[in-house]
Amino acid sequence: MRKRFLSGIQKIESYGVKLDFVTLKKGKRRFRISISVPKANSLVITANGLSDEQINKVLLSHAKWVYLRLKKYEEKLFTLNFGDKITLFNKEYTIKKGDNCLTDDAIYVCSEEQIKGFLLDIMTSMTAEYMPEITKRIAEKYSFAYNKIGVTKDKSKWGYCNVTKKEIRYNRLVALVSDNERQYIAVHELCHLKQLGHTPYFWSLVESIMPDYKKYRKVLKKSTPLIDFFSS
Repeated sequence: MRKRFLSGIQKIESYGVKLDFVTLKKGKRRFRISISVPKANSLVITANGLSDEQINKVLLSHAKWVYLRLKKYEEKLFTLNFGDKITLFNKEYTIKKGDNCLTDDAIYVCSEEQIKGFLLDIMTSMTAEYMPEITKRIAEKYSFAYNKIGVTKDKSKWGYCNVTKKEIRYNRLVALVSDNERQYIAVHELCHLKQLGHTPYFWSLVESIMPDYKKYRKVLKKSTPLIDFFSS
Protein backbone atom coordinates (compact mmCIF):
# COMPACT_ATOMS: atom_id res chain seq x y z
CA MET A 1 0.00 0.00 0.00
CA ARG A 2 2.86 2.37 0.77
CA LYS A 3 4.21 2.02 -2.79
CA ARG A 4 0.87 3.06 -4.29
CA PHE A 5 0.81 6.32 -2.33
CA LEU A 6 4.52 6.74 -1.67
CA SER A 7 4.89 10.46 -2.42
CA GLY A 8 1.91 11.37 -0.22
CA ILE A 9 3.11 9.19 2.64
CA GLN A 10 6.66 10.53 2.36
CA LYS A 11 5.30 14.07 2.56
CA ILE A 12 3.40 13.23 5.76
CA GLU A 13 6.42 11.49 7.30
CA SER A 14 8.68 14.41 6.36
CA TYR A 15 7.13 16.30 9.30
CA GLY A 16 8.65 13.78 11.70
CA VAL A 17 5.96 11.12 12.20
CA LYS A 18 5.82 7.47 11.19
CA LEU A 19 3.04 5.71 9.28
CA ASP A 20 3.13 1.96 9.90
CA PHE A 21 -0.37 1.13 8.67
CA VAL A 22 -2.07 2.54 5.57
CA THR A 23 -5.49 1.09 4.70
CA LEU A 24 -7.56 1.74 1.57
CA LYS A 25 -11.32 1.18 1.84
CA LYS A 26 -13.97 1.44 -0.86
CA GLY A 27 -16.48 4.19 -0.13
CA LYS A 28 -20.19 4.08 -0.88
CA ARG A 29 -20.25 7.26 -2.96
CA ARG A 30 -18.36 7.47 -6.24
CA PHE A 31 -15.70 10.10 -6.84
CA ARG A 32 -15.48 10.91 -3.14
CA ILE A 33 -12.54 10.52 -0.75
CA SER A 34 -12.10 10.85 3.00
CA ILE A 35 -9.00 10.52 5.15
CA SER A 36 -8.99 9.53 8.81
CA VAL A 37 -6.42 8.81 11.50
CA PRO A 38 -8.08 6.23 13.81
CA LYS A 39 -5.03 5.53 15.96
CA ALA A 40 -1.31 6.14 16.27
CA ASN A 41 0.79 5.46 13.16
CA SER A 42 -2.32 4.60 11.13
CA LEU A 43 -4.04 6.17 8.14
CA VAL A 44 -7.32 5.08 6.56
CA ILE A 45 -8.24 6.25 3.06
CA THR A 46 -11.84 5.76 1.97
CA ALA A 47 -12.35 6.37 -1.74
CA ASN A 48 -14.45 5.29 -4.69
CA GLY A 49 -13.83 5.90 -8.37
CA LEU A 50 -10.50 7.69 -7.90
CA SER A 51 -7.13 6.69 -9.33
CA ASP A 52 -4.01 6.21 -7.21
CA GLU A 53 -2.66 9.44 -8.69
CA GLN A 54 -5.74 11.37 -7.59
CA ILE A 55 -5.59 9.90 -4.08
CA ASN A 56 -1.89 10.72 -3.86
CA LYS A 57 -2.65 14.31 -4.82
CA VAL A 58 -5.15 14.57 -1.95
CA LEU A 59 -2.61 13.11 0.50
CA LEU A 60 -0.02 15.65 -0.59
CA SER A 61 -2.40 18.56 -0.11
CA HIS A 62 -3.55 17.28 3.30
CA ALA A 63 -0.17 16.08 4.60
CA LYS A 64 0.03 18.73 7.36
CA TRP A 65 -3.52 17.91 8.49
CA VAL A 66 -2.66 14.20 8.80
CA TYR A 67 0.59 14.99 10.60
CA LEU A 68 -1.16 17.12 13.24
CA ARG A 69 -3.56 14.29 14.06
CA LEU A 70 -0.80 11.68 14.20
CA LYS A 71 1.18 13.99 16.46
CA LYS A 72 -1.70 14.17 18.95
CA TYR A 73 -1.62 10.39 19.32
CA GLU A 74 2.15 10.42 19.86
CA GLU A 75 1.83 13.09 22.55
CA LYS A 76 -0.76 10.99 24.37
CA LEU A 77 1.25 7.78 24.07
CA PHE A 78 4.73 9.04 24.93
CA THR A 79 5.77 9.18 28.56
CA LEU A 80 8.83 8.64 30.75
CA ASN A 81 8.86 6.14 33.60
CA PHE A 82 11.29 4.74 36.14
CA GLY A 83 13.91 2.65 34.37
CA ASP A 84 13.81 4.71 31.16
CA LYS A 85 16.96 6.39 29.89
CA ILE A 86 17.36 9.95 28.68
CA THR A 87 20.35 11.68 27.06
CA LEU A 88 21.11 15.25 28.15
CA PHE A 89 24.04 17.11 26.61
CA ASN A 90 25.30 13.83 25.14
CA LYS A 91 25.33 11.99 28.47
CA GLU A 92 22.92 9.15 29.19
CA TYR A 93 21.07 8.96 32.49
CA THR A 94 18.72 6.33 33.92
CA ILE A 95 15.58 7.61 35.62
CA LYS A 96 15.24 5.99 39.05
CA LYS A 97 12.97 6.28 42.08
CA GLY A 98 14.39 8.21 45.02
CA ASP A 99 14.84 11.66 46.49
CA ASN A 100 15.11 14.23 43.70
CA CYS A 101 18.76 14.49 42.69
CA LEU A 102 21.18 14.14 39.79
CA THR A 103 24.14 11.76 39.95
CA ASP A 104 26.84 10.83 37.45
CA ASP A 105 24.68 8.30 35.63
CA ALA A 106 21.17 8.56 37.08
CA ILE A 107 18.36 11.00 37.78
CA TYR A 108 16.40 10.20 40.94
CA VAL A 109 12.81 11.38 41.19
CA CYS A 110 10.35 10.95 44.06
CA SER A 111 7.41 9.90 41.87
CA GLU A 112 6.69 9.26 38.22
CA GLU A 113 4.31 12.24 38.23
CA GLN A 114 7.30 14.50 39.00
CA ILE A 115 9.61 13.14 36.29
CA LYS A 116 8.73 15.71 33.62
CA GLY A 117 8.97 18.72 35.92
CA PHE A 118 12.23 17.66 37.55
CA LEU A 119 13.85 16.85 34.21
CA LEU A 120 12.87 20.29 32.91
CA ASP A 121 14.54 21.85 35.96
CA ILE A 122 17.70 19.83 35.26
CA MET A 123 17.67 20.84 31.58
CA THR A 124 17.35 24.49 32.61
CA SER A 125 20.39 24.20 34.89
CA MET A 126 22.45 22.30 32.31
CA THR A 127 21.61 24.76 29.53
CA ALA A 128 22.63 27.66 31.79
CA GLU A 129 25.92 25.87 32.50
CA TYR A 130 26.93 24.54 29.08
CA MET A 131 25.54 26.93 26.46
CA PRO A 132 27.57 29.98 27.60
CA GLU A 133 30.78 28.01 26.98
CA ILE A 134 29.62 26.82 23.55
CA THR A 135 28.60 30.37 22.63
CA LYS A 136 31.83 31.88 23.94
CA ARG A 137 33.98 29.46 21.94
CA ILE A 138 32.21 30.32 18.67
CA ALA A 139 32.01 34.05 19.41
CA GLU A 140 35.73 34.34 20.12
CA LYS A 141 36.66 32.42 16.99
CA TYR A 142 34.44 34.50 14.66
CA SER A 143 34.56 37.89 16.42
CA PHE A 144 31.04 38.21 17.81
CA ALA A 145 30.36 40.43 20.81
CA TYR A 146 27.49 39.78 23.22
CA ASN A 147 26.64 40.77 26.78
CA LYS A 148 24.62 37.98 28.32
CA ILE A 149 23.52 34.37 27.83
CA GLY A 150 20.29 33.11 29.39
CA VAL A 151 17.72 30.33 29.26
CA THR A 152 14.14 30.53 28.00
CA LYS A 153 11.13 28.24 28.40
CA ASP A 154 9.86 29.16 24.94
CA LYS A 155 8.03 26.25 23.32
CA SER A 156 8.36 27.36 19.70
CA LYS A 157 11.93 28.64 19.26
CA TRP A 158 15.33 27.10 19.92
CA GLY A 159 16.85 30.46 20.70
CA TYR A 160 16.23 34.18 20.88
CA CYS A 161 18.55 37.12 20.28
CA ASN A 162 17.91 40.61 21.63
CA VAL A 163 20.08 42.63 19.28
CA THR A 164 19.68 45.90 21.19
CA LYS A 165 20.83 44.42 24.50
CA LYS A 166 23.14 41.89 22.81
CA GLU A 167 21.57 39.10 24.83
CA ILE A 168 21.02 35.51 23.68
CA ARG A 169 18.60 33.11 25.33
CA TYR A 170 18.47 29.39 24.60
CA ASN A 171 15.51 27.06 24.91
CA ARG A 172 16.27 24.59 27.71
CA LEU A 173 15.33 21.76 25.34
CA VAL A 174 18.68 22.22 23.59
CA ALA A 175 19.79 19.70 26.23
CA LEU A 176 18.05 17.01 24.17
CA VAL A 177 19.68 17.61 20.78
CA SER A 178 23.11 16.73 19.40
CA ASP A 179 26.32 18.76 19.75
CA ASN A 180 26.23 19.83 16.11
CA GLU A 181 22.61 20.93 16.40
CA ARG A 182 23.43 22.96 19.53
CA GLN A 183 26.34 24.58 17.74
CA TYR A 184 24.08 25.49 14.82
CA ILE A 185 21.59 27.10 17.24
CA ALA A 186 24.43 29.12 18.80
CA VAL A 187 25.78 30.18 15.39
CA HIS A 188 22.27 31.14 14.27
CA GLU A 189 21.68 33.41 17.27
CA LEU A 190 25.16 34.94 17.12
CA CYS A 191 24.66 35.81 13.46
CA HIS A 192 21.56 37.78 14.42
CA LEU A 193 23.88 40.17 16.24
CA LYS A 194 25.17 41.20 12.81
CA GLN A 195 21.95 40.78 10.83
CA LEU A 196 18.53 40.91 12.49
CA GLY A 197 16.39 39.33 9.78
CA HIS A 198 16.76 36.06 7.88
CA THR A 199 18.16 37.80 4.81
CA PRO A 200 20.43 36.24 2.16
CA TYR A 201 23.33 37.92 3.95
CA PHE A 202 22.29 36.32 7.24
CA TRP A 203 22.26 32.82 5.76
CA SER A 204 25.57 33.38 3.95
CA LEU A 205 27.06 34.41 7.29
CA VAL A 206 25.74 31.25 8.95
CA GLU A 207 27.10 29.14 6.09
CA SER A 208 30.52 30.76 6.27
CA ILE A 209 30.80 29.53 9.86
CA MET A 210 28.96 26.23 9.47
CA PRO A 211 28.92 25.07 5.82
CA ASP A 212 26.67 22.06 6.56
CA TYR A 213 24.18 23.99 8.71
CA LYS A 214 21.22 23.05 6.50
CA LYS A 215 21.15 19.42 7.61
CA TYR A 216 21.08 20.42 11.29
CA ARG A 217 18.42 23.05 10.63
CA LYS A 218 16.34 20.40 8.88
CA VAL A 219 16.58 18.02 11.85
CA LEU A 220 15.63 20.76 14.33
CA LYS A 221 12.54 21.61 12.30
CA LYS A 222 11.20 18.09 12.73
CA SER A 223 9.14 17.16 15.74
CA THR A 224 9.95 14.14 17.94
CA PRO A 225 7.85 12.48 20.67
CA LEU A 226 10.48 13.41 23.26
CA ILE A 227 10.57 17.09 22.28
CA ASP A 228 6.77 17.19 22.09
CA PHE A 229 6.52 15.57 25.54
CA PHE A 230 8.56 18.35 27.15
CA SER A 231 6.96 21.10 25.02
CA SER A 232 3.37 20.27 25.93
